[in-house]
Amino acid sequence: MRILVVIRPPSPPSVAPPVNYLADLLNRVAPQLVTPTRTSSRKDQYAQYLEEPGSHIPIMQYWQLKEPEWSQLASMAFDLLAVPAMSSENA
Repeated sequence: MRILVVIRPPSPPSVAPPVNYLADLLNRVAPQLVTPTRTSSRKDQYAQYLEEPGSHIPIMQYWQLKEPEWSQLASMAFDLLAVPAMSSENA
């Protein structure tokens, strides 16, 4: 009587999917709505802004016009534009 022993090679260790730290941070800090009210997401707004041609409109007027389309990006722009200019005298 012969006994047949089958030796299987060890299965490769499972590889965890790569972690996207930026997406994880964005989802924790500014989670997307389950049912978005606008067609563009927070990631698309910046990409669309970069694709826009240059404009000669004053900056505040530009962001007021774009606010309905890019609400999150316009909010950031208003926050940054509200910082007063400062100077220091080193005399």
